[in-house]
Amino acid sequence: MSKLQRSNRAFRNRKQSPEHAHPSCNQWVCPDPHADTKCAGGLPTVFWRCSDRVKRGGIAVYELILVLPLLILPLLAVVVYGVLMANRQPLEMAARDGALIASHLDLPTTAGNVVPVEVENVIASALQEIGIDVTTALTDGTLTIRLEHNVDSATGGILDPPVVLEEGTLICPAPNLAPPSVTATDRGYVRLTVCVRSDLLTPNLMQTYYIDMSQRVTAQTKTLRHTGF
Repeated sequence: MSKLQRSNRAFRNRKQSPEHAHPSCNQWVCPDPHADTKCAGGLPTVFWRCSDRVKRGGIAVYELILVLPLLILPLLAVVVYGVLMANRQPLEMAARDGALIASHLDLPTTAGNVVPVEVENVIASALQEIGIDVTTALTDGTLTIRLEHNVDSATGGILDPPVVLEEGTLICPAPNLAPPSVTATDRGYVRLTVCVRSDLLTPNLMQTYYIDMSQRVTAQTKTLRHTGF
């Protein structure tokens, strides 16, 4: 036995009074004070043997508390973004069906008018599959429908700049793609964008990690040629 091992063993078997003994220590009494060299002065002596297992177990629990949030975060991310990607399909269908209906309608030529009810109804039917009530969402700031077009149904001409019809109070980001060039195509088009607050599409499980889906917007845009041209 090395000097360090003897020192550690003497420290663990050091003499202590019961009131100062650690809860993980066990009482030990020399069975034969004359034969055991651990007993001082040939008299029965009480020692307290302390185990390192409880100490190590406490450290392990502390390490688990520190690491567990880092382990949970990837799992939550998989759930949140997996559900979001799945629910984007009905959102894409809503934008496509709404644009298809709008491409057959005589659309208002004054900016600021509400989206035609036919377009709103087909969007409501598509979003109902994922539990979104369009009528409620348009009024509580969780949904916006934006319809952009350059069709003058009264004269059959092209409007430049195009007209934007918007309904809903959610701040909707502008589409990434620029609208079709009027001079290059000389054709009428409709471009429909449906914006939804992201926590309507997926559980807001990562809010504790400062990834709040209620502060994010998911948008889907579809552009079609108007059938009048």
